[in-house]
Amino acid sequence: GIIGGIILISLHKYLIFEFNKPWAKILNRYSRFAVLGGISFTLYTNIDKILINKYMLLADVGLYNAYYYASINVIGLFSGIFITVFFPTVSKYEDKTQIFKRVNKFIPFLIVFGLPFTLLSEYLVLELFGEKYPINILLMLLFAITSLLVAWYGIYAWLFNSEGEKGVKITLSGTGTIAITNIILNIYLIPRIGLYGAIGSTAIAYCIGIGVVYVRRGNILQHRINNSRNDFKNE
Repeated sequence: GIIGGIILISLHKYLIFEFNKPWAKILNRYSRFAVLGGISFTLYTNIDKILINKYMLLADVGLYNAYYYASINVIGLFSGIFITVFFPTVSKYEDKTQIFKRVNKFIPFLIVFGLPFTLLSEYLVLELFGEKYPINILLMLLFAITSLLVAWYGIYAWLFNSEGEKGVKITLSGTGTIAITNIILNIYLIPRIGLYGAIGSTAIAYCIGIGVVYVRRGNILQHRINNSRNDFKNE
């Protein structure tokens, strides 16, 4: 706190406190998207744990969290580093069509190399946790697949967000779809098949969410192509 205060005092002469109305409007508009996205994210990342706690034992919540940490959190760490570099870079380009195509070509490599890596990560982390967290091959596979789907969607989301308001709306539609689908499936599947239903619901929800943003982005791309053709004909 003291160091932070000293830094702030030393930098105060370089800071300009000025209200910019156009920027304020932009921030206000985007903040609404951020709030909706944040609510959706909070819902679909916690509903599974809430329902597991309701229909199963507290120990099952701990087991679920252990698998979650060993897979989704580990892959999230690496994808977060990638996105930190990726987002500022793609934001510089006006037309992101070629980047979108390259990302789609990268996804198969993410799956092929990411799946065995995630399975290995799960095994090592669960071994460190000890005997209270038994290794379940089917659960490991479901969590590994889901973690890659989460990373895939995250890359898409930040790519679309870099396109401005239209892209943010695409991401929000995907996030909302994931939230609604995940909640419905969790309510139905967890009481019937337990932890498999919880992580299975998340995997299915992300598959649908990826499909939604992919189709919507494709429609926008096709619209741009048609407009370009019309402009060319008019010339």
